[in-house]
Amino acid sequence: MTKPKDNLLAVSGLRTWFELRKWGLFHVGRIRAVDGVSFDLKHGETVAIVGESGCGKSTLARTILRLFKPVGGTINFKGHDIAGFSGSRLKHYRSKVGYVQQDPYGALPSFMDVQRILEEPMKIHGIKGRVRRRRIIEDTLSELNLTPAGEFLPKFPHMLSGGQQQRVVIARARIMHPDLIVADEPVSMLDASVRINILQLLKSVQKEHGVGLIYVTHDLSTVRYFSDRTLVMYAGRIVEQAGVEEILRNPFHPYTRALINAIPDPDAENAKSLRDLPPGEPPSLADPPAGCRFHPRCRHAVEGLCNRELPEDFEPVSGHKVQCLMYGQDARDFSPGEKT
Repeated sequence: MTKPKDNLLAVSGLRTWFELRKWGLFHVGRIRAVDGVSFDLKHGETVAIVGESGCGKSTLARTILRLFKPVGGTINFKGHDIAGFSGSRLKHYRSKVGYVQQDPYGALPSFMDVQRILEEPMKIHGIKGRVRRRRIIEDTLSELNLTPAGEFLPKFPHMLSGGQQQRVVIARARIMHPDLIVADEPVSMLDASVRINILQLLKSVQKEHGVGLIYVTHDLSTVRYFSDRTLVMYAGRIVEQAGVEEILRNPFHPYTRALINAIPDPDAENAKSLRDLPPGEPPSLADPPAGCRFHPRCRHAVEGLCNRELPEDFEPVSGHKVQCLMYGQDARDFSPGEKT
């Protein structure tokens, strides 16, 4: 069990809901984008959050960054609950957390050159002295293999390749020497040949400086080489979490098994695994199904149980948590073969 003092970040019961309104003030419901999420992150650890588009993983990341304010739960960062922070306290927290966005070109202001892009956060957070700021920028660019740094400083985003743009985004996330970096689909907009270089770069920065890293992705094929633990998200909830090798070798939740089966495989003989994918689509987060949110697509669902009871975390193996009633006190209602 991880001790609280070992945690850089501890998220508990986090809920981020968005109000739906129609015809002025008439209330029509809520989008439950994040609905009762709990996990922790140790100092220097990399955690991957994986799931289909629309599962709430990006909203979870942005809530941790406090770009969104949660409606419930806690976000404990280095011993302080930042969920309700505002003003100067929120500004200070954001200086300790870096953000790597999905689309590097869209993330960089087109009217700023690289020097101004990287200098702006330091000015906002009170780092004095133009010479000092210039030295920090050049050291950061050199660390990210944008050398010679002086040649990149006067360039605008459109003058850079996609890989160079993303390195500048990473440089901006790194410029305040944060304790945590949140990378939201950091390579999905890049050419395949560039992706591995960017991931290796992020990993080297993380290891060199002992930074905690949250890696948001839908691509399970990169998770094994990049993360220490994996959290599987479905319809606003973390349905399974474990060490990366454990979860890939021994997935418990039917949804996790479906994600692993969907990993592209060049061997045509393995195409039969695509037949094991669940039918249908993920539910609307405005109207999630009662009970387990995966039960309408799950071949193992038990009528009167899975459609009634929302599972909490069960831990059939130490350090391996799953939200599935097959592993809870009602496991007797499932046939023995359904746990494999």
